Amino acid sequence: MGRAIAAALAALVLITVVPAEPTRAADDPLRLDVATTYRIDPGKAAVHVILEVTATSLAADTPTQIFFYNAIRFAVQSEARSFKATSGSLDLAVAAEERSGFRAVTITIPDLFYKQSREVRLTFDLPSGKPRSASPIRVGQAHADFVAWAFGGPRRADVRIIVPNRFEADVQTLPAGTPDPITSVAVDGRVQYVADDIRDPTTWYATVNASDRAALTDVPLEFDGERVRIHAWPEDDVWLRRVTRVLEFGLPALETAIGLPWPVTDDLDVSEVTSAEIQGYAGIYDSSDNQIEISEDLDPFVIVHEASHAWFDDELFAERWIAEGLADEYAARIIGARSGASRPAPDAVDPDDKAAFRLNAWPPPSRVDKTTAASESYGYDASWTVMRTIVEEATEARMQEVFKAAASGASPYRGADDGEPSSATPDWRRFLDLVEEIGGSTSASGLIAEWVATPKQRRELETRAEARLDYADLLEAGGTWLPGPVIRRPMTSWQFGDATLAMGAARTVLADRDDLDRAAAALGLAIPADLEITYEAAASSSDLADLDFEIDRWHAATGLLDGAGEALAAERSPLMNLGLFGEDPATGHAAALVAYRVGDLAAVATGAAVTSQLLGTAEEVGRGRAIVIGLLIAALVWLLLVIVTLVSRRRRRERALVLAAPDSGPISGDPYATLAATPDTLEPDAAGSSGAGGAEPD
Repeated sequence: MGRAIAAALAALVLITVVPAEPTRAADDPLRLDVATTYRIDPGKAAVHVILEVTATSLAADTPTQIFFYNAIRFAVQSEARSFKATSGSLDLAVAAEERSGFRAVTITIPDLFYKQSREVRLTFDLPSGKPRSASPIRVGQAHADFVAWAFGGPRRADVRIIVPNRFEADVQTLPAGTPDPITSVAVDGRVQYVADDIRDPTTWYATVNASDRAALTDVPLEFDGERVRIHAWPEDDVWLRRVTRVLEFGLPALETAIGLPWPVTDDLDVSEVTSAEIQGYAGIYDSSDNQIEISEDLDPFVIVHEASHAWFDDELFAERWIAEGLADEYAARIIGARSGASRPAPDAVDPDDKAAFRLNAWPPPSRVDKTTAASESYGYDASWTVMRTIVEEATEARMQEVFKAAASGASPYRGADDGEPSSATPDWRRFLDLVEEIGGSTSASGLIAEWVATPKQRRELETRAEARLDYADLLEAGGTWLPGPVIRRPMTSWQFGDATLAMGAARTVLADRDDLDRAAAALGLAIPADLEITYEAAASSSDLADLDFEIDRWHAATGLLDGAGEALAAERSPLMNLGLFGEDPATGHAAALVAYRVGDLAAVATGAAVTSQLLGTAEEVGRGRAIVIGLLIAALVWLLLVIVTLVSRRRRRERALVLAAPDSGPISGDPYATLAATPDTLEPDAAGSSGAGGAEPD
């Protein structure tokens, strides 16, 4: 409020009895010492104002002129009514004229001459305006809101504000930084707010906001087992009915659209206030005590907007522009769907507007006045503009997944475990990651660079873009193998240097995996499933190094299998076949294949070694066996020769005996005969013998 139009004007009337010369203005010709008292009267719905005035004339007479005052004048609030002025027992005439922004009140007083003083008492009321009326004054059983002015000067101007004991008051002196603040004191058991000796009453004023919450209505509203309590001014049944009706359809609609359950654990209190009580805003949500304060204005959009802050608060996302943009967009969607009319939209704004600023630099809510109104309006419209584009692109369905991930703390960079928690701060960075990774937005980065990020944060976005390209390449290279926490954590916390190093190690692992895959496939085998699980669980660079070593071990095992298989398939010489007689070299290879499938690398090595060793030594073993067989054959041949020789000799002897025996016929009886011991080596004389069958005696 501009006090230039509400200055405490002390108007003097100079009456000259000898106007022979032009009137000369004296310094401080009339001094007005004024003690002003404001008393809130809820029962009368008014603020009673008393001005205790001491008027002193300092206009000295001259030899040709006599100066005196017959009236004093004050500028009071436009809403002032019921004027009464007295001086002692005298009733004084009072006249009030409407001016722009104030009322000029003239009090007629008995003539006041040089150095004379007069006590004047002026009283008037500041009556309460009706809810939603143009009057800025509100006084009821549960609330009071008005502006107190100071009067008088230049020597003395005091102000007292008396508030009912059951009211809690917030009294602020303005302009900000005034050297004459107001303080609270206890007088006769009653709280008063006091400012004494105000230096410049023409610019000083104080805002008074007082309330008695116990006097508000307490109407419960339940939906789906959750309860809201509505607290309205007793005099404003219209507000109570309207807010109740809007919340009855708005809260369930918000829960459905957002996709998160009702987040308030205790009762949610919704209270009616004046706009001044909430610093000039239409509504405020305080998540610390589950309290919504909504001004007396009956705007369904504002009611749903504030209710949406039960979900859209700094626990979901820290930045103000995110919460306000989401609240505006979802309120617009619900109000538009309910009314069947076009969806409410933000006013047109541009990042280059005079009032523009980077949305990440939007300060917390403060008093809305002529110095902050433009920037606050820009902040709301710009936030809504950005959020509308993102939500429309992502769709409500995917935004529900975004909100679920945000509420659960899940990482935007999903791994094998979608529920993996993230320790990242729920700020604009996390919001961007979620709406891109889960919401599928492709425009969010550009919008945030254009409207939201500071110059330093824009450089972060550039670094992030490069890291995300690397991440996308890694995902493509990995196929079903998803990056582990060693990569997702620094990506989520925007530690892109660490993420890049980890992705380099991961690419090495994947390249070795591909080599293993080709080698295993050639053998009709598959990569062990445990390797993928280990990759997706890798939480450190050492985990990736250990995994790469393990892949190398498996690759070595495929080499053993491949070598053994090639040896089995190779053409074999007769000696190898002889060496393998009674052995099946495929048995070890088959056992090694089984061992590979069950993950027993030691058994793979053993089985492959058995096959390789059998095949590798088969020819040497066959050669040895061939020699043995040859020797055996030779021995058998010699034995046969010996046997043939002996048989042949025996047959010759038998023929010789047959030829030498006399032809005397068969022998009868049972003769016994003994041959002479004739050595086998005895050969007949070469020239023959004269005897027949004779033998030399020994």
